[in-house]
Amino acid sequence: MTEKPKPVIRELHEVVDLELAEVADSADPDGDDVPEREIYEAELRSFHDAVVAEEKAEERERNSDS
Repeated sequence: MTEKPKPVIRELHEVVDLELAEVADSADPDGDDVPEREIYEAELRSFHDAVVAEEKAEERERNSDS
């Protein structure tokens, strides 16, 4: 049986989740990277929220088509 391919947005969601986890795990113990890391993390979370919103919209569209 062939597995259905995942939508591209789902793959993007997974990549963003992995990057968020990487950012959380890679903090400088001395805290020297806090300003840069916080800015990047905030931008990444914003992007994540947009990806999730698009993913939900696509899911609603798929459900309404069936």
